[in-house]
Amino acid sequence: MLSTDLRTRVPQVAVPAYFLHGVHDYTCNYGLAKGYLATLRAPVKGFYTFDASANTPMFEGPARVLHILREDVLTGRAALSDAP
Repeated sequence: MLSTDLRTRVPQVAVPAYFLHGVHDYTCNYGLAKGYLATLRAPVKGFYTFDASANTPMFEGPARVLHILREDVLTGRAALSDAP
């Protein structure tokens, strides 16, 4: 995976794309993930930053994850996502 550039390999998807990402995630670099979503073409896109999380926002911020799933993912929106 280290040599795979998703920007060229997967430039678009036909489904909504939601990234829930911890700023302290060193497994998947926060800046690269945010940059990839910015270039990804998708019907709906949402990037949700978790300031006190690393690789597992669903365990480190479960209430917020549930809120995002209910309000955005299940409704096909990205109203709660980070500002562009």
